[in-house]
Amino acid sequence: MMEWPLALRVYSGAAPSQCSAVLERMDPEQLTAGEVLVGTAYSSVNYKDALAVVDPASVLRGSPRIPGIDVCGSVLSADVPGVQQGDAVFASGNGLGESRDGGFSEMVRLQGREVIVLPKGVEPRQAMMLGTAGLSAMLALERIEWAGATPATGPVAITGATGAVGAVAVALLAARGYEVEAVTTKRDAGSFLGRLGAAAVVHQEELMADRRPMQRARWAAAIDNVGGDLLPQVTGSLRHGGAVAVVGLAGGHAFPGSVLPLMLRGLSILGICSDDIRPERKAGMLAELLRLIPKERLDVIAPLEVSLRDVDRTFCQQRLTGKHFGRVLVRTAVSRA
Repeated sequence: MMEWPLALRVYSGAAPSQCSAVLERMDPEQLTAGEVLVGTAYSSVNYKDALAVVDPASVLRGSPRIPGIDVCGSVLSADVPGVQQGDAVFASGNGLGESRDGGFSEMVRLQGREVIVLPKGVEPRQAMMLGTAGLSAMLALERIEWAGATPATGPVAITGATGAVGAVAVALLAARGYEVEAVTTKRDAGSFLGRLGAAAVVHQEELMADRRPMQRARWAAAIDNVGGDLLPQVTGSLRHGGAVAVVGLAGGHAFPGSVLPLMLRGLSILGICSDDIRPERKAGMLAELLRLIPKERLDVIAPLEVSLRDVDRTFCQQRLTGKHFGRVLVRTAVSRA
């Protein structure tokens, strides 16, 4: 008889202090429904995943629930066309790890419409080094280029540059020939960002020191992974006709800014959401990311790999406070060791 899979299940309470994340074995029949059963190989600790462990009510729908908005592994069984036993597959978003059980488990059930059969030559670990963060970075690049950005129009700012999306975005834009200025609160991040391809590092407090609506026009475009009070500062520093792609809200969801720079400089604010992209497009985006970003920079993007047993509340709190740079991979297939 097959041993039941190990999973990190989060039990929600009335308050965060009454919640718990428990590593336990569970009957695969208890997993939320899906036509494709996958033996997982890797997941990752995204900001949303860490928040699901620390403050479940802000992310999860249902209790208990398994976090993990990214997952990759091998198909154990499938009841959909185009997916066969043994296929290497990837999935992200569409409620995975939120309203449905996600990747922090040795097995996961996926809906056929979300399964991405990895292109030949793309290994599961490579796919997870990019994951949702890579898809978001690629969308952000596409959107600012749609708005007119090119390497010739000037430098691009990337905020939250040591985070997962930020790290991928720095490496991606540098590979595309952009002059990247990485914005961060981390004083010790220069080496990390330089190895990703950043041309310069801007400390966030420098931007926050001047709260005027319009500041020196320094960037042709920006990718913002922070939100909150930082977004108006970035917007106010864009050149005429510039655009900012908004990816994250770790700094808050409000926009406490002015419309003056939008009107007087003809700026655009572009929202980014990778959840509902068609699977075939996600597969193409992953392949393109791997084509563009040099392998040595992939290793910089994902410098930390942990086991499923390591993803506890303390670890996730550290993740939320930015202790870990770049992507954090979670080995799920070897969690029994």
